[in-house]
Parts: sequence; structure tokens; C-alpha cells
Amino acid sequence: MKLYIPTCTLNFNNIFSTESISPSSYYQKRGFGNKRFYSVKSNNIDDAIVLYSKFPRYSIDNLDMENSPMVIEVETDDYSEDFFLKVSEKDNASFLGYGINLTKYGGSRGKSGSNDANAEFLQKVRKIFNDAGVCWQIGELGKVDQGGGGTIAYILALYGMNVIDCGVAVLSMHAPWEATSKADIYETKCGYVAFLEKACL
Repeated sequence: MKLYIPTCTLNFNNIFSTESISPSSYYQKRGFGNKRFYSVKSNNIDDAIVLYSKFPRYSIDNLDMENSPMVIEVETDDYSEDFFLKVSEKDNASFLGYGINLTKYGGSRGKSGSNDANAEFLQKVRKIFNDAGVCWQIGELGKVDQGGGGTIAYILALYGMNVIDCGVAVLSMHAPWEATSKADIYETKCGYVAFLEKACL
């Protein structure tokens, strides 16, 4: 199913530079992007975004500025739980509130552009966290070249270093608003301190 958001070309830079669109009243409050948003008659509710099931046809009355109708198309069919299960699975995903996340392997193009921590190093890190009472979880980035992203771990592994990605689980990473758990941030800090104190022993 396709839905359509009517707007105008004066909003183009703001929408695409922030990768987001908000109700018009939010632009003065949010802390990123332009504070001005130009409403159109087809989408002029201050506290909501109107989505149309059919392509909207409308005109722009303001002739003082170079401004034209612009419609954003939203594809909704794939965004069901089944869509996400195609690239990741619950048993290997990280969750908010479950502690610092360890990712044993990552990268792209299968083994050619990836890193994979050996079992002995992973056990050493796990023991450090367990002895320090740090809550931790294991997670992965999802299906190769489709889910997740990447880090510089594979570069360090090229030099023979033992490498494991270790950090806070994040929802909507690199979006204007990311979400993390305060508990996970605290456990990550405790995990880093424990590792720096014990890893060299």
C-alpha cells in the first residue's frame, strides 16, 4: 500500500537534510534542522501529518516565492514484522535494557570484508564482565549486506589484533533522534572500566 504526504518544494532541503518530516508545529520545538516549515492546504493541520491513500492533486497559491507542490510517497507493504525477520532474528538481536552488547563478528561481503573474534578472546571478555557484575548481551548486525552496518573492527583485525565490537544497543542509529537505554549506557561504562582494569592482567 502506498501513502502520500503533500508538501512543497520550499521544504525540500529541510526534509532531506534531516531525513525526517514532522507536523508543522514541531519545527519551532525540535533541536535540529530549520525552524520554519511551509504548510500547504492539503496538509495544514498543525499537530499531525496528513497521509492520503490516493495521489493528492493540489496547487500552491503563494506566487511571491518560487514554490511548487511536492509529494512524498511512503511504501507501507513491507514494513511488517515479517519484513524485519528477513534480515534479522530475535534470538540474535540486541535489546534495550539488557546491558552492553557484544558483537562477535561483523563486516560485509561474507568473510572477505569482515572480522570474527576467536572463542578464547570472547570468553576472556565475558569473564571480565561477569566478575565485575556487568550485564551484557550478544547481538549481531543482521543478514550480510542487508541488515545493520559496520565498524572499523575489520581494519584492526587485519593487523592481527583480537577484536570484538562492544557498545550500547541503539534504535534508529544515525537518525535525527536515536534511542538508547540509560541502563545500557551505565553498564557500558562499567564494562569499559572493568576491561581497562583487567584486560592486561
